[in-house]
Amino acid sequence: MRTVFPSRSRRRRAPVEVRKIVPPPPPEPNAWADVLPPARKACKRVGCPETFPTNGAQAFCTTRCKYEHEYQVNKSPTKIKQCARPGCGNTFPDRRGGPLYCVDCRKIVRKKIKQAWQLRNRERINPIRAAQQRARRAAWSTEKHEHVKAQMLARYYAKKQPPKEARCECGNIFFKTGNRKYCRGDCPVRLERESKTKKASFNKWYRKKNPLTLKPCEICEKEFYDKNGRGRVCPDCREDFRADQNRERCRKRYHAKKLAPAFKQCPVDGKMFPNGLGGPKYCSQKCRDEANRAFALAGYHRRKELNRSATV
Repeated sequence: MRTVFPSRSRRRRAPVEVRKIVPPPPPEPNAWADVLPPARKACKRVGCPETFPTNGAQAFCTTRCKYEHEYQVNKSPTKIKQCARPGCGNTFPDRRGGPLYCVDCRKIVRKKIKQAWQLRNRERINPIRAAQQRARRAAWSTEKHEHVKAQMLARYYAKKQPPKEARCECGNIFFKTGNRKYCRGDCPVRLERESKTKKASFNKWYRKKNPLTLKPCEICEKEFYDKNGRGRVCPDCREDFRADQNRERCRKRYHAKKLAPAFKQCPVDGKMFPNGLGGPKYCSQKCRDEANRAFALAGYHRRKELNRSATV
């Protein structure tokens, strides 16, 4: 028999109240549960024989029925897309260029992509296989990437609108794409307009920097606008003035040649030689080379002396 010792604590303990556990009341019997079956509702889509349990505002049995109903009835229907995986004929709603595959095929394609990624990553573990793969990639381009690129380009050009023919202002016919206005880059109409615009902008800037001034003409004393600040005569007298200047310049050159001495002294060896056309300075090529060598040597000594004085 177990002995129970009295508590040595002097603190008074509150009396323990013993409560009786009361079980919950049984549920009330539902008299209509056995009599009426659960209510079912027919699908709203025309031609769908399926029914579904009543659930508030639900009108279609499945989401697919809902989109097919919108495609048949509504003015702005949701397009139905076919699965891109070969061998699968399932259709699903196209939500602004969403996925290419249906729900079932999406899992299969993701699994294949994961397996391919794992196979590619084996190169990190196996160096021999990595070297083989690198050599194969360097030698041949993969046909898979080219095929995918061709598919992407075909899909892009199938959706893109074909360019329209237009007539350029120069008379050529070209395919208009975007905001293109001319047939080519070197179109004469385009070059003419650009040159006019550039010339007008340059003239505006130049006239702002150098304004026109009125000056009297030196020949007829008529006032004219000087464009560059160096004009001496008006436009009417300009041709005669230039002819007089050329005539005077030619006369001076002719008399200078005619009055030149017939012989000249060479500065290297002191010989006398005929003074021909061009005014030669030396009598022969040997004297010219000797003078050039002396000039280069003098320049070398001069630079050497300057460097020596700079270091000191």
